[in-house]
Amino acid sequence: MNKKAMFTIFTIILTDLIGFGIIIPLLPTLSVNLGIKGFWLGLLVASYAMAQFISAPILGNLSDRYGRKPILLISKAGTVLAYIMFAFAGNFWILLLSRLIDGFTGGNITAARAYISDITTKENRSRGMAIIGISFGLGLIIGPGLGGIFFSIGGTSMLPALVGAGLCAFSLILTQLFLDESHRDGKIISSRKFSIANFMEIFKHPVIQQILIVQFIVMMAMSGFQTTLAFFTDKLFNFSPQNNSYLFVYLGVVSLIVQGYLSSHKSKDIHQYAKMGIIISALGTALIAISPNIWFMAIAIFVLSIGSSLFSVFLPTLLSTVDSKDPEGEIMGAYEGISSLSRVVGPALIGSLVNYFPRPVYFACAILTVGALYYFPKKKII
Repeated sequence: MNKKAMFTIFTIILTDLIGFGIIIPLLPTLSVNLGIKGFWLGLLVASYAMAQFISAPILGNLSDRYGRKPILLISKAGTVLAYIMFAFAGNFWILLLSRLIDGFTGGNITAARAYISDITTKENRSRGMAIIGISFGLGLIIGPGLGGIFFSIGGTSMLPALVGAGLCAFSLILTQLFLDESHRDGKIISSRKFSIANFMEIFKHPVIQQILIVQFIVMMAMSGFQTTLAFFTDKLFNFSPQNNSYLFVYLGVVSLIVQGYLSSHKSKDIHQYAKMGIIISALGTALIAISPNIWFMAIAIFVLSIGSSLFSVFLPTLLSTVDSKDPEGEIMGAYEGISSLSRVVGPALIGSLVNYFPRPVYFACAILTVGALYYFPKKKII
C-alpha cells in the first residue's frame, strides 16, 4: 500500500471525526441557549445525516468523474465553512444551515473508501478499510475531550468550533500538498453522468442489494445503541455523565485495538469475517441487555466492540470486491447514503423507547442485528 496516501487519508478522516466529536457534544448546550426544542431540536440533530443521505451518492459519482482528490478537497472546504458558521451561529437557522452544509459536502468517507479501493488489492483492502476505522475511533475519543477543554476555557461553543475548523483546514492543506490522485492500473477512474436511473441500477445488482440491506439493518441497531447507551446506563446503573464518558472511551479504545490489529494483517476470508462481525455484535448487544452489573456490562461492551470492528472493516471491503459495472464511487456513495439513513431511523426509533423498556429494546436490537444474516450474501464473492 502507498503509505503516504494512507497516512493522508487517515489524517483527513481523523480531523473530520475530531471536529465532529468536538461539535456534537455542544449541540445540547447550544440548543438550550437558543431555545431550540421539540420538533426543531429533532430536525437539528437529524439534519447532518439526512443531508449526507442525499449527497453521498452524488459525491461518489462526482469522484468517479473528476477524481477522488477534488471531492475530498471540496468536502473539507465545506466542513471548514460549516464549523465557522457554527462558531458564530446566533439563531436556529444559521445553526441548521451549518449542519446541512457539513452534511451535503460530507463526501470524505465516500471518497476515502473509493480511494482505498483504487490503491489496494483485494488481498490487502481490509487493512486499508481498517485505517478508516482507526481514525473513527481516535477522532471520537479525542474530539469530545478537546471540546470539553476548549468549552471550559471560553464558556461558549465558539472556541471549540473554531478549533474544529482549524483542524479541518490543516487537513485540507495536507490533502492538496501530499495526496496524489488515485488511478487503478494506470487508467482513469470509470465514470458516468449521475442520474436517479443510473443510481437505482446499483440496487438491482443482487449482491450489492444484499450488502446494502445488511448495512442498513445492522447500522440502524448499532447507531440506536450508540446514541442511547448513556440513557441505558443512567436508567439501570445511575451513571453520571463522567461515568458515561469513561464508558465511551473504553468502547473506543477496544475498537482501536481490534482495528489496529486488522490494519496490520492481511485477511483472506472477507466473507466469513463480515458474517462473524454481525454475530459477535448481536451477542454483545444481547449481553448488554441482560447485564446485572457494571462489570458484566464492561465484558459485554468488549464483545460488542470486537464484533462492530469486524463488521465495519469487512462489510465495505466485501462490497468493494463485488464484480459490478457500476463505478466504485457510486457504489461507496450508496453505501454511505444507506449508512446515513440508518443513523436517522435507528436513534429516532430506539431513542423513543429506551427510557421505558431499556432491556427489551436492547435485546430487540440484538435480534434485529442477527436477523440481518438472512440477507447476507450466501456465496463467497472472492
